[in-house]
Amino acid sequence: MKFYQYQNVKELLVEIFQSQKVTDENGLSYELHSHTGIDQGLLLQRIIKEIKPKKSLEIGLAYGISSLFILEALEEIRGNKCIHYIFDPSPDIYWNNIGLHNIKKAKYEHLVSFHKVLSEDGLIDLITRKERIQFAYIDSTKVFDVLLVDFYLINKLLDVGGVIIFDDCGFPGIRKLVRYISKLPFYEIYATYHQDKETLKKSNIKAFASFILRNMPFSKKVFPGLNFTTDQKNRINFHCIAFRKKAEDNRSWDWSIDF
Repeated sequence: MKFYQYQNVKELLVEIFQSQKVTDENGLSYELHSHTGIDQGLLLQRIIKEIKPKKSLEIGLAYGISSLFILEALEEIRGNKCIHYIFDPSPDIYWNNIGLHNIKKAKYEHLVSFHKVLSEDGLIDLITRKERIQFAYIDSTKVFDVLLVDFYLINKLLDVGGVIIFDDCGFPGIRKLVRYISKLPFYEIYATYHQDKETLKKSNIKAFASFILRNMPFSKKVFPGLNFTTDQKNRINFHCIAFRKKAEDNRSWDWSIDF
């Protein structure tokens, strides 16, 4: 890619994306993988500049690429008057502490509150301390129930008007979760990135099957709890999806919806 495509990101990110390598604190080099791409990183920055969060949260550090994008935008709009929480239980085991090293190299460590803990433990601690956040980025496990717990806890921390973003929404567990969130009355889709690639034939087959299943007699009794609208119809057929919290949760005790 040409250098001008990196003109809006910090020099370290330019270096990493051009070389496709990262280095640890001992100078050892590793191939870049499993990272947030530049276009998605710029989407994160755009959202941050729009909502201007004072406190933000990230689950999953890896090589710290998404963190660098986020921190650059936070520093631009807030200077030193912001804090970015990061939870990751194993930055050393799988990632050789490169994420933390990159944050230090970029001179952002004063903006970061890093916690080497499981996400649920870190989130419960923030709730206990009555912290509030306005932005969250989730790029960690792909397991539905773990992510559902994370979302439940993040919702308790997130201010109205705040945004929560999920990466890797093509994974079945995450796709199931974003289907559910898309049905919640107090959230709305704020932004999306990287639409699923699908042939017209496959798209038409899905639409036809959806129509048949939705209009089948007694479908709700035969398939209780299931909603047969397509991901495309629900606007969740994307790799990365941002949801905005538009109100507090005031659902009744017996609220339910098919998803």
